[in-house]
Amino acid sequence: MYTFMFVTMLMLMALTPIATAFGGINIQMASRERVNSKLAMADVEETQTTTTAQYDPEIAKQFKIVTCSSTSCSKKRKSLGFDEYETYAAFYNRIKEGDAPDVQLEEVPCLGACKNAPCVAVQHEDYVGTVGLIGMTDGELNERLFHNVLAEEDYDRVWSSVENGIQMMTDADDDDED
Repeated sequence: MYTFMFVTMLMLMALTPIATAFGGINIQMASRERVNSKLAMADVEETQTTTTAQYDPEIAKQFKIVTCSSTSCSKKRKSLGFDEYETYAAFYNRIKEGDAPDVQLEEVPCLGACKNAPCVAVQHEDYVGTVGLIGMTDGELNERLFHNVLAEEDYDRVWSSVENGIQMMTDADDDDED
């Protein structure tokens, strides 16, 4: 059943271009603060109008977000004024404060896509390597890695893709029980 869902997600990705890669964005500190401020206000408004989803902790813990700590990824973060642990910390906070606290998080030496630094991948315990998820661009889907994860909106895109994967698997589990 899980294989069918991931194949379905991959087919949807091939048919629906979701977004484009950000390649080489240089965000000035003042601009980043304005963007983060606007995102924070939007998040407050969105939180007030949406309900929280309930995820099965057994399914959530099957997912692992993997952040890259290679030299290329670290240099890219530093060139933008970020701490070397920015990406890891962003997902740590989303996991701890979100609706799926059982998702695992790991930092690895290199994900092998240095030209698209910084990169983030998602693993699932039923599959070898990383998995493709709805929310990835075509290029990301080919490598099964999120590219140029640089700002809050990128972290949110990755996190929502993970949440969507968990929800789809939870729904499929519920359907199997019926």
